[in-house]
Amino acid sequence: MAELPANVSRVRVRMYHTDLVGVFHGRIFELFEEARTEVFRRLGFEYRVAAEQGIAMVVTAVDAHFYRPLAMDDEVTVVVTIAHLSRAR
Repeated sequence: MAELPANVSRVRVRMYHTDLVGVFHGRIFELFEEARTEVFRRLGFEYRVAAEQGIAMVVTAVDAHFYRPLAMDDEVTVVVTIAHLSRAR
């Protein structure tokens, strides 16, 4: 399998993401967070070191496009894009 670009991550839908009818839409953002964490880790960002220095990566907006329902054990490709990066004000 080809290596993914640094801003792309694959995450797997786990049982705790689901309810009786499939993946609970409110838990989709947990998949996004898993992907975001892995993308930044691959780019060399160390969350523990950043926290010790008082640096936080705050998400202020999230956009999602749903093309089909997910089911447990599906593998999802998440593309992480940074539209704007600045100091907190």
